[in-house]
Amino acid sequence: MFEMQSLASTPTGIGLGHFDNRVAITVATAVFLVGGAWGWQAAAVGDFVALLLSRALASIGVVLAWNASANLTG
Repeated sequence: MFEMQSLASTPTGIGLGHFDNRVAITVATAVFLVGGAWGWQAAAVGDFVALLLSRALASIGVVLAWNASANLTG
Protein backbone atom coordinates (compact mmCIF):
# COMPACT_ATOMS: atom_id res chain seq x y z
CA MET A 1 0.00 0.00 0.00
CA PHE A 2 2.82 2.40 0.80
CA GLU A 3 4.21 2.23 -2.74
CA MET A 4 0.83 3.06 -4.23
CA GLN A 5 0.37 5.93 -1.81
CA SER A 6 3.79 7.29 -2.75
CA LEU A 7 2.99 7.10 -6.45
CA ALA A 8 -0.48 8.64 -6.10
CA SER A 9 0.36 11.48 -3.72
CA THR A 10 1.73 14.03 -6.19
CA PRO A 11 -0.90 13.58 -8.93
CA THR A 12 -3.76 13.77 -6.44
CA GLY A 13 -2.23 16.83 -4.83
CA ILE A 14 -2.03 18.53 -8.21
CA GLY A 15 -5.56 17.48 -9.11
CA LEU A 16 -7.00 18.79 -5.86
CA GLY A 17 -6.18 22.32 -6.98
CA HIS A 18 -9.05 22.04 -9.47
CA PHE A 19 -11.77 20.58 -7.22
CA ASP A 20 -13.57 21.39 -4.00
CA ASN A 21 -11.80 19.62 -1.15
CA ARG A 22 -15.04 18.66 0.61
CA VAL A 23 -16.25 16.88 -2.53
CA ALA A 24 -12.84 15.23 -2.86
CA ILE A 25 -13.08 13.86 0.68
CA THR A 26 -16.52 12.43 -0.10
CA VAL A 27 -15.21 10.79 -3.28
CA ALA A 28 -12.14 9.53 -1.42
CA THR A 29 -14.32 7.93 1.24
CA ALA A 30 -16.38 6.18 -1.43
CA VAL A 31 -13.24 4.95 -3.21
CA PHE A 32 -11.83 3.66 0.07
CA LEU A 33 -15.06 1.85 0.96
CA VAL A 34 -15.32 0.26 -2.50
CA GLY A 35 -11.69 -0.86 -2.29
CA GLY A 36 -12.28 -2.31 1.17
CA ALA A 37 -15.40 -4.19 0.15
CA TRP A 38 -13.68 -5.49 -2.97
CA GLY A 39 -10.70 -6.59 -0.88
CA TRP A 40 -12.93 -8.39 1.58
CA GLN A 41 -14.67 -10.24 -1.23
CA ALA A 42 -11.37 -11.05 -2.96
CA ALA A 43 -9.87 -12.41 0.24
CA ALA A 44 -12.96 -14.52 0.90
CA VAL A 45 -12.65 -16.30 -2.44
CA GLY A 46 -8.83 -16.40 -2.41
CA ASP A 47 -8.24 -14.15 -5.43
CA PHE A 48 -4.81 -12.73 -4.65
CA VAL A 49 -4.54 -10.49 -7.73
CA ALA A 50 -7.91 -8.89 -7.04
CA LEU A 51 -6.85 -8.41 -3.41
CA LEU A 52 -3.73 -6.53 -4.49
CA LEU A 53 -5.73 -4.38 -6.92
CA SER A 54 -8.33 -3.61 -4.27
CA ARG A 55 -5.63 -2.48 -1.88
CA ALA A 56 -4.19 -0.25 -4.59
CA LEU A 57 -7.63 1.30 -5.08
CA ALA A 58 -8.12 1.80 -1.35
CA SER A 59 -4.65 3.39 -1.15
CA ILE A 60 -5.68 5.98 -3.71
CA GLY A 61 -8.71 6.79 -1.58
CA VAL A 62 -6.52 7.20 1.50
CA VAL A 63 -4.12 9.54 -0.34
CA LEU A 64 -6.96 11.61 -1.74
CA ALA A 65 -8.58 11.96 1.69
CA TRP A 66 -5.25 12.75 3.33
CA ASN A 67 -4.31 15.47 0.85
CA ALA A 68 -7.78 17.03 0.77
CA SER A 69 -7.93 17.05 4.58
CA ALA A 70 -4.52 18.71 4.73
CA ASN A 71 -5.79 21.39 2.35
CA LEU A 72 -8.87 22.00 4.49
CA THR A 73 -6.94 22.33 7.74
CA GLY A 74 -4.39 24.65 6.20
